[in-house]
Amino acid sequence: IREEFITATAPYAPHGEQLPSYIELGARLGDQGDAIVMMAVGKLLGIWEILSLKEIGKVTLSARSDTEILQSASGGYLSIASNEHFDKIINRLRTSRGKLTALRGTQGNALYTIAPIQKEEVIFRFRNAEPHSKTYQTVQIGPGLHVHDPETLALLNHSCAPNVRIDTVTREVIAIRDIGQSEMLTFSYLTTELDMDTPFQCSCGSDSCGGTISGARHTSPSVLRRYEAQLAPYVRELLDRP
Repeated sequence: IREEFITATAPYAPHGEQLPSYIELGARLGDQGDAIVMMAVGKLLGIWEILSLKEIGKVTLSARSDTEILQSASGGYLSIASNEHFDKIINRLRTSRGKLTALRGTQGNALYTIAPIQKEEVIFRFRNAEPHSKTYQTVQIGPGLHVHDPETLALLNHSCAPNVRIDTVTREVIAIRDIGQSEMLTFSYLTTELDMDTPFQCSCGSDSCGGTISGARHTSPSVLRRYEAQLAPYVRELLDRP
């Protein structure tokens, strides 16, 4: 996200400079509300050292302190409209809650932690995820119902020894153990997907690796019971069938 922010602000820099100051950015954006949000995000990402966001934004923001302004910016409670690229950055910060970053690795895109996460912590919510026909990037949340969220859900990779679960009722991603900094977030696809759009050979390397992942409907009850506390309600029903 930091690199995206730098790329997005570079066009606002004076000639010969790589980055604008937060004052220059604010002046060129021409909108105080937009400027305050970007100043807050820049401070959050360590781009600028701003002495008092509260003083700068007192006309626009009702937050009582710089800390609240930063929390609002990273939580997505503030929004901007004048620059589509900035909007994307704000959305990334909103979904990550300041604790995740999306990275491209040898296994494709993934979500990694940039701060520790505690067991049972709600990492992010996906209540606005759009319904979508089933693909290899969608997540099933009910019988015949799939959603697509390219900024978060689509970046969660599979592991047979996962560190998060998806609550398909509340539409939340929740840590199932303490997660350290720089860990990749993973869940078991068997806990939500009845039939995988694209079955694959798992190479997670865990002692409990299930091999070919085709979906819960094609998995033995003994394997599904390993994830019983994580199973979506419609998947758990498979365990009750003779």
